Amino acid sequence: MEYEEAEEGIPESLLRAMEANDIDLIRDSLVAATLGGADDWRWVQDRCLELCDHPNLYVREVAITCLGHLARIHGTLDLDRVMPKLRELKRVPETRAIVQNTYSDISIFIYRGISNVNG
Repeated sequence: MEYEEAEEGIPESLLRAMEANDIDLIRDSLVAATLGGADDWRWVQDRCLELCDHPNLYVREVAITCLGHLARIHGTLDLDRVMPKLRELKRVPETRAIVQNTYSDISIFIYRGISNVNG
């Protein structure tokens, strides 16, 4: 993935990509926002949760992965919102493994190794 700074800000770019359903731009903009291109981690988390329901599997996988990145970068997530969505996605065979990776990130960077995060 080659990132190119857009004229507009990353949050705007992500919203535009979501509106246009541009899969590649959604991916690039969501990753850029997650890795620091957006000032508000909660805003990024909300976009990730929204994109966890996207019809495209690739977009869902990136959104799930970005939740793990947010846990790593910020050391926090709104777990009351995130964990139910991850539990739902864990029941889907196509997303089970990537959810497990995100659980691991949450366990390491938020729970600091407390077991039973895999609910």
